[in-house]
Amino acid sequence: MRGAAPEAMAVEAYAEIGSTQDRAFELASSAVGAGPVACVAALAQTAGRGTRGKAWFSVSDALAMSVAFADDPDPAQAAERAGAGVDQAIARASVAAGVAAHEAAERFVGPGRLALRWPNDLLCEGRKLAGVLIERRGGVTVVGVGVNLDHRGDWPEEVAARATTLAGCGGRAEAQAFAPALLASLLQWQEEPRETLSLAWTERERSAGTRGAFVVENARYEGRVLSIDPFDCILLERDDGSRVRLPTARAVRG
Repeated sequence: MRGAAPEAMAVEAYAEIGSTQDRAFELASSAVGAGPVACVAALAQTAGRGTRGKAWFSVSDALAMSVAFADDPDPAQAAERAGAGVDQAIARASVAAGVAAHEAAERFVGPGRLALRWPNDLLCEGRKLAGVLIERRGGVTVVGVGVNLDHRGDWPEEVAARATTLAGCGGRAEAQAFAPALLASLLQWQEEPRETLSLAWTERERSAGTRGAFVVENARYEGRVLSIDPFDCILLERDDGSRVRLPTARAVRG
């Protein structure tokens, strides 16, 4: 994995850790410079978490990777970030991470089997293979990706019908092989311009034409998804034929 990382980046790998996200923030707090400053990978987490504070179920063989990106302290860059807003910064990181996870996994399972599901799930033939968690503290954004490599034993009932693994998709389920590919993709896609990210994400997302339910500020909307622009809105056609635009920055799946 070290070979995929810039020389200035702190890289740590663990068999088990509390949270790769928390450790990445710790390393970033003492880092010098901007851009990717720390990467933490682990095969198991004892205090892993998903989006919106949900607990993260780890399969018997998994890979959790968190990469910390420090803001450029240049005043002009700071003004630009302030103008874009925190929501857009997080959205950009999330979109880039989703595309990166898709790209890395596709190298192992082959083309045509994977899809992204807004906002942050990677699916293989309809089942969740990986998830993305973006967190921001101060001037640091940590991009976290959790990938199911393989699983021995029974799945918990609540995830049995909805989850899968890289091995279950026919891929090579070895963290030593997958981790460098994932890190390289994460670093590459975080550097791409917004227009490139939007196109790459849209090409991989498969919600259009399916039925979906979303919540925006405690109001629930349900209907057929017409389109999703990850930086703008979800266009939903409700059962009465009316259409509603839901801002992606505030919408969650319901």
